Amino acid sequence: KKTEKQTSSWIGEVEKYSRQIWLAGLGAYSKVSKDGTKLFDSLVKDGEKAEKQAKTEVDKQVGAVKAGVGSARSKVDEVKGKAFGKWSELEEAFDKRLNNAISRLGVPSRNEVKALNDK
Repeated sequence: KKTEKQTSSWIGEVEKYSRQIWLAGLGAYSKVSKDGTKLFDSLVKDGEKAEKQAKTEVDKQVGAVKAGVGSARSKVDEVKGKAFGKWSELEEAFDKRLNNAISRLGVPSRNEVKALNDK
């Protein structure tokens, strides 16, 4: 139950963050349509700055990883394992939601079709 609660909490956070990203995009679109190209150009410049900063940070991280290859490999494996675990949780949550939506629409499941076919 604890793992289930943690999973739903984690998924809830992803949904919340995804919603915020969506709303931010809509807000940006709304501003652009109101304020014209000036705001759009400003957003592009801000995006370029953020991209440059991110690349710089990634380069620093790559340098740090190269410096300690032995310990870095174990940490990478650990992070990779966590990422795959979280990805699996996200896939499971997506599958459950999709199956629930399909079920609500009245589409029979594979097992229901097979059982009917067997009859």
